[in-house]
Amino acid sequence: MNLALASPGTATAPSQLTPTLTSSQGAASGAGGLTPGTTYYYVVTATNGSGETFGSFEFNATPTADEPNVQINWQPMSIAVATGFNVYRGTTSQGENVLVQSVPNSGTTSSCVDTGQAGTAQQPPMYFPAGAPWSVYDAFFHQPPVSLNGAAYAGLYDDQGGQSSTISTSSPTAVSITLGPWGG
Repeated sequence: MNLALASPGTATAPSQLTPTLTSSQGAASGAGGLTPGTTYYYVVTATNGSGETFGSFEFNATPTADEPNVQINWQPMSIAVATGFNVYRGTTSQGENVLVQSVPNSGTTSSCVDTGQAGTAQQPPMYFPAGAPWSVYDAFFHQPPVSLNGAAYAGLYDDQGGQSSTISTSSPTAVSITLGPWGG
């Protein structure tokens, strides 16, 4: 079975780092719009003239009354690769549905602070179109730091980069698959 993947922008998705909690940036403690004790989930995408990438790996943070804001962090990217970044927030894992900020890329840009602003109802591009079969396992192996030139064999099917997971031989006796090493 071959499934069509969504078409991403040509940039590589940002490599998100662990978010940090921050105070209210000069305002009284607890003045942020995020609810203390609620876990928020974040993904970051890169944008350029070709469009928007898929989201980064998901990270989460739980604001407190003393630190009601979340600083979302990612590895900087050159302006030649990405002209900006979109930061998405949700209150469930893989449920990012609010575009919190669109951040222009200066070449050293690597963070923004979510103070709980309303944002825009919008979801980041997904690996597989809505309604199509997919799995988190497959999506993980298609992440740019994990795949090799965008190709990955992560499940029973895979058409990433025009590749197929079908192996044909008249009488197979053994199959060997080697993964790794990779890192963030």
